[in-house]
Amino acid sequence: MTKLASGTTLCPIMSLTQQINGQTPEFETPILFSGLTASGKSNYSSLIAESLGRPWFDATSQLLKLVGVETDAQSVWSTELADDIHEARQGDQIDRELDQLILAKLDATPGAVVDAWATPWLWDGDALRVFVHADEETRVRRCLASYPPDAQPTIKDARQLIRDKDSYTRDLFLRLYDFDLFRDHSEFDITLDTSGFYEDSDTKTGKQIAQERVFPIAHSLISLALKSKQTSEPRT
Repeated sequence: MTKLASGTTLCPIMSLTQQINGQTPEFETPILFSGLTASGKSNYSSLIAESLGRPWFDATSQLLKLVGVETDAQSVWSTELADDIHEARQGDQIDRELDQLILAKLDATPGAVVDAWATPWLWDGDALRVFVHADEETRVRRCLASYPPDAQPTIKDARQLIRDKDSYTRDLFLRLYDFDLFRDHSEFDITLDTSGFYEDSDTKTGKQIAQERVFPIAHSLISLALKSKQTSEPRT
């Protein structure tokens, strides 16, 4: 497993194609992102997919289709629709369907980059698994930035929202699949620590900050990890 802490300096940034001896890689190894609420997994996974020219999809968009809600996946948790979604998920059936849907979509989309909570644990094929970590203060700031300025909750309420959502998801996965979202990270090849990278999110969006500060490091690290997987035995 490779861990990257905030501020770690790696080799000079090169494109993935340059790092793999000038050859375009085959899109066989999917890249699976997970992380707690507002850690930045959607931003980083979509940026990585775009930079590598790979297909990208996320769990939230698939969930909205299952429950029949039409809205932006990136902002839905900061709207009143979040209560409707929570109600629809009672009984766990929707979540079971969601996870099976994502696995089937991943199976049909070679080399996809996926932003989904449980998929790195449930997918039994070869993959590059990335856990995006951020401390609670960073995630609270990201949560606040996701709301319109005239509808932002208090810091206390944003903190509680994050804790409630993470606790709900942790309990769900313990109940359905017997893994601990908070602790069972041995499956992951890379831990990307994004703590402290959102201190000026009042003047820039989370995605802008992600692209400027963390993405170059993440891109380099993921490129090297993919290169390593090309020269090692597939996971069984």
